[in-house]
Amino acid sequence: MTEAGPRFSPHRNSGCRLRDYVWRGRRCISLENETLGAVICVDKGGDILELLHKPTDTETLHQAPAGVSRPGDIQPSPLAAGAFRDAFPGGWYMMLPNGPVPCQHRGADYGQHGEATFLGWDAAIDMDRADRISILMHTRLRRTPLLVERRVTLEHGGATLSIEERITSEAAHQIEVLWGHHPTFGAPLIEAGMRIDLPASAALPPALGVVPDDSIVLHDFTRFDALAEGWFALSNDRRGAGVALRWDEKLFPMLGLWRMLGGEGDYPWYGARRMVALEPACDLPSLAEAAARGAAIVLAPGQTIATRIEATLFTPAGTVRGVGWGGDIAFAEKP
Repeated sequence: MTEAGPRFSPHRNSGCRLRDYVWRGRRCISLENETLGAVICVDKGGDILELLHKPTDTETLHQAPAGVSRPGDIQPSPLAAGAFRDAFPGGWYMMLPNGPVPCQHRGADYGQHGEATFLGWDAAIDMDRADRISILMHTRLRRTPLLVERRVTLEHGGATLSIEERITSEAAHQIEVLWGHHPTFGAPLIEAGMRIDLPASAALPPALGVVPDDSIVLHDFTRFDALAEGWFALSNDRRGAGVALRWDEKLFPMLGLWRMLGGEGDYPWYGARRMVALEPACDLPSLAEAAARGAAIVLAPGQTIATRIEATLFTPAGTVRGVGWGGDIAFAEKP
């Protein structure tokens, strides 16, 4: 299919537009149209640092107080989990080839959330027109023989950031990986009264029903397995903003839901963080455990697996069809 019009347009500040710049010593690329603004940190895992609903000036992703680190800021960590939490800027990162629990697999030690979020990626502009922008990115993991590729696209008149990804094994024999995504949402989207909607197939455990005010759970993790549909939505009626993700539930059949709503003790959060993460993945919490129970993604030599994830910003109009969760979120008082 032939693209209509020129592949690259002159500089502009309307319609879809790209900016390629250095922020805090790291290369970043922003994609923007009239509704959505996203910032991708090419030099730090290809992490999506910002996902802004422009009509209401509502940032949907958690912003860590220290922001993204400068090159050389983070020292080698003595923790088994590695330096993930020291380098955590908030935002949305890829989990590959491991999940949140450190493990050893096929002779390699993996820290928290694996390698991909630490690496620099190569990136180039694929399309730069007023009606459509896209970038191409790729990296190779160090401890796992894996090529990772990504195309990120935004179109004029739309509010969806499209992320096409594929991983290719460069091993000479079969390997296993844990693959998933970890968007972490925060203020101003996350506040008391915001709502999370999940597919009807995401049955809630009885303990997650209505919680009395005197026993509000401020830090928890809930696992939803065998989803019939791959989506969730977070809505904030007061601000008039929401964000929804869609993915292939056959590749990522489980969803982890993590809440940190203040009240936690000392390291690493010190009771000061308020964030909610929803994590579509093949399995959690570690590659070693996923491989042992046959839930890891298995790649033959040279095999490629591709998928697409879409993030859509919207203005809430009633409830999303599905299972409502967390409509009365409460927070611990700030110290």
